[in-house]
Amino acid sequence: MSQISQHFHADGKTYDPALDGKRLGSQLKIVAFCLSNGHYWTLSALAGAANCSECSASARLRDLRKPRFGSYLIERKRFKDGMWMYRMVIPTLTEYATWQDKLQHEVINPGAASFAKAIEEAVVAILHHEAYK
Repeated sequence: MSQISQHFHADGKTYDPALDGKRLGSQLKIVAFCLSNGHYWTLSALAGAANCSECSASARLRDLRKPRFGSYLIERKRFKDGMWMYRMVIPTLTEYATWQDKLQHEVINPGAASFAKAIEEAVVAILHHEAYK
């Protein structure tokens, strides 16, 4: 299991790590992986990819904005009829180097540096799981 799922922790009063940690951690990885291409996604598409409800996909977007999950910049734009689309803003190489430097020297979020690799590993593992064959 990747570092993200092992360290996933939610704030809600009804959150139970034993019952919810693995499932929510997997949802987080899949939503982040989808958004990592820089394209806009609807909640419906994210929910379909992560095999979760739109409410859960929306919660994972909020998680990605939190410091402990990387403080990612998630943009939104109105799509149609009150629907919204979301995308992760991918930093330029210069911005990324500056961000990495801050992570290493200021220890803003030590786990965020390996977040992308963990996402990729998790999605590959999930897609190779028996349930997806």
